[in-house]
Amino acid sequence: MPSTDKKRSFRGLMTIIATASIVVLCVLGLGVLRFHSAQLAYKLNSLNAELKRYVNQEVLLKQELSALTAPVKIYSYCREQLGMEKVLTAEVLPMYNRDKNHNYLANNINNNKNNNKASGRSWLKSFAWLFGR
Repeated sequence: MPSTDKKRSFRGLMTIIATASIVVLCVLGLGVLRFHSAQLAYKLNSLNAELKRYVNQEVLLKQELSALTAPVKIYSYCREQLGMEKVLTAEVLPMYNRDKNHNYLANNINNNKNNNKASGRSWLKSFAWLFGR
């Protein structure tokens, strides 16, 4: 009977060791999962911060674009940098439909240019509408 007690004590010891090793492995596995989730949360927070920074940058770029495309900004740039001046008189160019030869506006503009030269008007006056008058 002493050998049965040894077998029982050996089995009990093996059971305790196996149970302890399973518990330790479970705790280690949960620790690894916790570490991995913390790492993913850190990456997610950094991505959210970067996204917020890009959104703020986009807002600033949209404001800058709207400031650059404002008519006042364009007018002041043309006047100051390019030396353009506002023309006080303007001429309206009529737009004609196609004639029987399927000619478009180009022929009519040529005819108007000849009329303008004959009447003493300059080409600058015919495009005065570009400068606001």
